[in-house]
Amino acid sequence: MLYCYPLYVSLGIISLEVYVAGIVVLVFSLAVEARVGDSSESDLCTETKECLLYNLTCTGEEYEKRKNKQHAEGKLLGKQHPLRKMVYVAGIVVLVFSLAVEARVGDSSESDLCTETKECLLYNLTCTGEEYEVRHYETTKWVSADVESVFMEVAMNRAFWKLFKYIQGENNAGMKIDMTAPVVIKTKDSTNIWKSSTYTVSFLLPSTFQHSQSPPFPTDSSVYFSVMPDMKVYVKSYGGWLIGLTSRMKSRSLRESLDAVDASYTKGYHYDVGYDSPMKMTNRHNDVWYLVEGEPVCPAAAE
Repeated sequence: MLYCYPLYVSLGIISLEVYVAGIVVLVFSLAVEARVGDSSESDLCTETKECLLYNLTCTGEEYEKRKNKQHAEGKLLGKQHPLRKMVYVAGIVVLVFSLAVEARVGDSSESDLCTETKECLLYNLTCTGEEYEVRHYETTKWVSADVESVFMEVAMNRAFWKLFKYIQGENNAGMKIDMTAPVVIKTKDSTNIWKSSTYTVSFLLPSTFQHSQSPPFPTDSSVYFSVMPDMKVYVKSYGGWLIGLTSRMKSRSLRESLDAVDASYTKGYHYDVGYDSPMKMTNRHNDVWYLVEGEPVCPAAAE
């Protein structure tokens, strides 16, 4: 599952950590024009060497009362104050991309699925059978883009080029970043093929950016970083090309297999996963993922 932190960390669970991290960033990382000086310049500070200074614009009885009332009620970071939004956003960035994660992004030689990239998303196989398999993925960082369209192919193409431009140097460092595999698309399950939907396409960040080193920030505001948490997924693999029709067919087939064994999984959306570039014409590999809820149900062994 990808979280954004739209791929989409559970904001409800981490709200306190986000808020605290945001304050640290806001207070210590932003340059401000502060007036902090000798306490002799202020009548308000009588016991400290230095004091917060200010310029008096005007004063009067009513103003002083209002100022004291506001401080007494503690409204500085109230719900309507613009700083609250700044703190929240800064906290998310720190939480997601400054903390080391147990990512398994490694050499593609360790996987049979990645044949065109240097690095690949690795996993542990929990169990496998004729209809599907269960995999365990550790927490990883991604770069993502959302595109709305009636057609999956159109959304994939638009989002892909946004992300490809990012790894080709459209970032604040002008840095080129290696392409990895797979590309993951979060896709809503829908029976109406003519209804517009938002697709989230994500590129896996290389191992260099999975731990202590932060990736360069995108210059395109519609491109953002996201995190896939530690998770288990039900997987159905297939060859050929990843298009809207195969996405619907294969995801429905996997749902039917899971429902037949009363497996619990996250409903309403799935992940389409592609491992190959458009230049590869044969022996292509694609996955459909549904997130496991609770303990996974292993499939019947293949005969």
